[in-house]
Formats: sequence, structure tokens, C-alpha cells
Amino acid sequence: TMNKAQNKKRSPWIDPDTPEKLRKVVSFPELPFDNDVEREFELVFSDEFNVNGRTMHDGRDPRWTALHSDDLTNNPLHWYSHDAVKTENGILNITMDVHPETFTYTDHVFQQVKKEPTGEKINATKEFRSGMVQSWNKFCFIGGIIEISAKLPGDPKTGGL
Repeated sequence: TMNKAQNKKRSPWIDPDTPEKLRKVVSFPELPFDNDVEREFELVFSDEFNVNGRTMHDGRDPRWTALHSDDLTNNPLHWYSHDAVKTENGILNITMDVHPETFTYTDHVFQQVKKEPTGEKINATKEFRSGMVQSWNKFCFIGGIIEISAKLPGDPKTGGL
């Protein structure tokens, strides 16, 4: 969201199905800080995910891109598939499953290797498929309030999920 003074007209990024009562939020409404000022913010971006079967493959969605690539950070066991991202009944469903995939790289891709790259091909098999969505180069912001409603899998009292 952004400050009302910053947003003179309604944002084209607001999903028309977002209820009017959710289009404004007051920051810090009840905190006892002497120098705090309550500020009203207007919503500038929303997505209700209410179109069933929406595909977020690269270039097919105005708001989101579901990645379809290996993840090279921190030597993970998963890879990202746009097929693991689906919308149904107003829910963005991101799944993880066992779905091995092998990626081939030249050795210079793996910066953990402390030797001179030789151009040698290296196979890396990732055992799990999961999804990730991003709004990179579609919707960017520099500040404000972000609110989401999310339901994570498993028991909420179990750590690590």
C-alpha cells in the first residue's frame, strides 16, 4: 500500500474483486509511541487469485511470473517449476513434490569450486520440485505495507515449515 497523498488516482494493479473495506489500512493504530502518527494508506496492488487455472508461465500473466529453473543458492535439494503453481477457488497453490530433475552446467557455474574452471560439464540432480512466483520487472515498490493471507502446510506448532 502507499500513502493516500502519494496515490491520487486508483491503481490499475488492484484486483477488481478486492473488497472496498480492504483497500485502506491505518498504520500503527494503537501503539503507544509519543512520536507515532497514524497514517492512512491506500491499496495499490492486490491479487485475489480468483481465476481458476491461471497460468503464470513466463510472459503469460501481467502480475506474476512462476519461475522454471534450477535454484543455485545454498546448494538446495529442489528446483522451481511453473507447473507447481496453480490458482483454484481464490487460492494461489504452490506445491512441493518428489520430482527429480537433472541439470547440466559447466564447472564455472559452481562458485564453491576453488579451482580454475575447465569448461567441464557437471550434472546436478535435484530431487524435489517446488514453485516460486515473483513480480520482477512487473510491479516494483520502494516502501509501504505488505499484507498477505497465507496458509502453510502441516501443524502450525511444528517448526521448520
